[in-house]
Amino acid sequence: MWWFKSKNKSRDMVREHLERGLEFAREGYFEEAENEFTASLEIAPDFKPTRLAFGAFLRDQERYEDALVHYHHLMKLDPEDAEPFFQMGETYLQAGRRDWAVAQYRQALLRKPDDPQAQARLNEAAAEQIDFSVGEGGSLREHQVLALAQFKQAKAQIKRQQSLGYRLRHLLTRRST
Repeated sequence: MWWFKSKNKSRDMVREHLERGLEFAREGYFEEAENEFTASLEIAPDFKPTRLAFGAFLRDQERYEDALVHYHHLMKLDPEDAEPFFQMGETYLQAGRRDWAVAQYRQALLRKPDDPQAQARLNEAAAEQIDFSVGEGGSLREHQVLALAQFKQAKAQIKRQQSLGYRLRHLLTRRST
């Protein structure tokens, strides 16, 4: 039973390093925080809370690629867990890669469809992708409205042309000329 006590001791050490890392990060001691997160991962490399906290810490430091490494690691451990995908979406969004963020939020929602936070962030990121800036010849929105109106007119015309009455009238007018 000596291994059981040792296992609990190492689990406690992992949590202590994690807690110290979080505290150092809150107080602005970033190098010490990183050292504590690293020490926690050296003891238990697959410990999800440390990976999530370290990833968020690195994202806050604008070290996006380093943060993504931790989320990828968690994805490999449990591909059905939505949290790493959500955190990757947050990282991509903060890095200005909205299209990638949208993809990650969608992946998170595939795994946990009732997650209101992921749904809200997906909606926000998708809305930010649409740029309604004023350009040459009016705003993008005006161009979209005009294109939609033209599409509806074309659709209505096609529907009329597909009706039997139009075909008959068209054939009769062609034969009489």
